[in-house]
Amino acid sequence: MSWISKGAALALMLCACSAAADPSRPDPVRTLPSAVIDPSFAWFADRSDRSIAEELRHYGYRSVRYIATRPSGARAELVKAIQAEGMPVILSVFGNGVYDTRDLPEGWQSWKMRQREGETAGYTYLCLNEPEYLEWTKKVLADTVRRCGFDAVEIVEPFWPAHGGPEKDAYGCLCSRCLDRFRKEAGLEPPEFTDSGSPRYWKTDAGRYRKWVDARAGWLTEFLNGLVNGPGGLRKACPGVKVLTWGIASRGVSPALMREWEGVDGADIARRVRPDGHVVQTDWPDWLDPALPPDYVLEYAPYIREVRRARPGLPVLIQTDLGSDRKMLRSDEWMEACQTASTRAGALGVFGYMHSLQESIYKAPLRMLSHRDEGAAVRIILNKWPSPDITRNEDWLAHGARVASVECDGCTVVVHLEDRRPGVPVKLSWKPVTDDPSRRWFRDIGGPCPWEGPAELVLAGSRPSAGRP
Repeated sequence: MSWISKGAALALMLCACSAAADPSRPDPVRTLPSAVIDPSFAWFADRSDRSIAEELRHYGYRSVRYIATRPSGARAELVKAIQAEGMPVILSVFGNGVYDTRDLPEGWQSWKMRQREGETAGYTYLCLNEPEYLEWTKKVLADTVRRCGFDAVEIVEPFWPAHGGPEKDAYGCLCSRCLDRFRKEAGLEPPEFTDSGSPRYWKTDAGRYRKWVDARAGWLTEFLNGLVNGPGGLRKACPGVKVLTWGIASRGVSPALMREWEGVDGADIARRVRPDGHVVQTDWPDWLDPALPPDYVLEYAPYIREVRRARPGLPVLIQTDLGSDRKMLRSDEWMEACQTASTRAGALGVFGYMHSLQESIYKAPLRMLSHRDEGAAVRIILNKWPSPDITRNEDWLAHGARVASVECDGCTVVVHLEDRRPGVPVKLSWKPVTDDPSRRWFRDIGGPCPWEGPAELVLAGSRPSAGRP
């Protein structure tokens, strides 16, 4: 039994204890295992929404986190297809910026954070102190939730940059909004972060710097509170939709030091925002480590405790990474051990960014997970994308019917049958193929994986359609 299958069994017990807003689906906050998907990746492209939902369900997931790097592109049809499989869907949106600026309104450039040196490549940080950014985010989230019918929303990565604090070039935000707000609220000039000879240098004037640290943390919580509970916020605009906040953690770094560096105060967020769940994110120095032990999450226990002290009983989860870097692909065994350790740390469980990045995509044999007999068509659900060779009619045999055509729909193979007679069983067999490496994130890791297990099905005799003799 894989870590996903074991998690699915646990989810049945957890869901019985907590009702979701929609009683037809389990609680999106507590339901594990949870798949993370980004439909813009090649793994999820060029296929039907139904095939994505089938894959996730038969893989063993019981909830789905849908990353929308561009909210206007979130697909209502995909959300509905996943929900039709009985899985709640969480909208995952970034709190401190965007990967894609095309949805932003005219003049958005004035919202940008100012970092100590330069800008972060590939991501646009937007200032949490910009009122127009807050109002725009409220509207976009509410519109997206209502249009697509999401069961929950989580605000991913709301932190100020950066891990390591003011000595890092990425440190921010040092824009005029933040500096002026500090002057107004603290009655002081802000600390100096570049000129070490200044009497206001952050290492020199500890008292001034401490006020700055406290201000940053308060501004971050205020942003989240406005987004969730303020006028036009999620709770008023989308009643009944669950909301999760995110914090961040790192081995060997105390919650107090992470608050200093990135402004996330888990206890304050839990008290003021009152989310339905809270996620402790694994920071990049940890997830990038190829030798990261699966029980590293035990070091995150202090982060979980501070949130739980502020809100006893609040569900807390841990986010990890499955394989964003080629040197740290996580195995199913690693994730199973991480899941076990996460509960020992006090969390409800762990989920990984993201499905299709894990080691098994590169190493596991191709095999059949399940099938669905729909009479004139049979949908065969596999664990990975098969080679296009699987669509060759001459490689299929059917006894009791005739194979009319075969198509590949992502990880689902759709076999269209003709001359199928009511009450007559059909034996369907095919020539095994390999998987399709072209759909992997790292296409140059490993070769095609061979088929494993049965390459045949016996279908029960179909029933006549209504109205037929």
